Parts: sequence; C-alpha cells; structure tokens
Amino acid sequence: MKKYVFLLPYVVSLLLLAACAKSQSDFVYKELEPSDFQRSLQAQNGMLLDVRTPEEYTKGHLSDALNIDYKNDDFESQLKKLDTTKTYFLYCKGGVRSEKAADLMKELGFKQVYNLDGGIDAWQEEGLPVSKQE
Repeated sequence: MKKYVFLLPYVVSLLLLAACAKSQSDFVYKELEPSDFQRSLQAQNGMLLDVRTPEEYTKGHLSDALNIDYKNDDFESQLKKLDTTKTYFLYCKGGVRSEKAADLMKELGFKQVYNLDGGIDAWQEEGLPVSKQE
C-alpha cells in the first residue's frame, strides 16, 4: 500500500495536465484573408475589435469596430470585461498586434478568435470599405 501512496502525486499531476490540455484545445484561432474575414464577420454574430491606437482608429477603421488599444496599459483589463464565450474578430495595422492580442485572449479563456491576416493594410489593398466615423 505504501508503494501506491508515492504514485498518487504523479497520478494527480497527470490528471491536471490532461484537464489543462483539454481546455486549451477548446480555443479556436484562425487567420483569415480580408475577403474571408469579411464573409465570416457577416455570417457570424461576433464582435469586431480594432486593437490599434485611437489615433490610427480615427484615420479609418472597419464599420462597427470597438477600439481597444493593445499598447495601452489597461488593455488586459479591457479584455477581461468582454464575454469570453462570444466570437471575436481582431485586426490592427499589419496583423502583429492583433495576433499578440489573440494570444492574450487565449490565456484569458476566450473561445473563438479570428485575426485579419495583414491587418487593415491588407483590407484596404483589396478595396474593402473603411469608415472614418467615430
């Protein structure tokens, strides 16, 4: 019996690792080309997040996008206010900040995140619409 007591911590550790692996696999992340991003955004009931600075946002953004600045110190706390079970569509200028934001969202337990590959630059290169309204 004493032999098995020493095995107990290992068994518990394995079970915890398996549980963590399961929760990580529930996360859906996809990088989408601008046309696919637009179609998915229209087809799904998701929230559009622009993670650029407010200055970049006012120069032009996707319609109905919520601006949450990735470079701002309160970025993580702003994300924590969002519903982790909803679908989110992210973009920035070139795709780097939004990819980092998606990584953070994964850590925070978000379930489904789509990233605009190439950011708003790629979107505009394809001639897709941009809004300059607040």
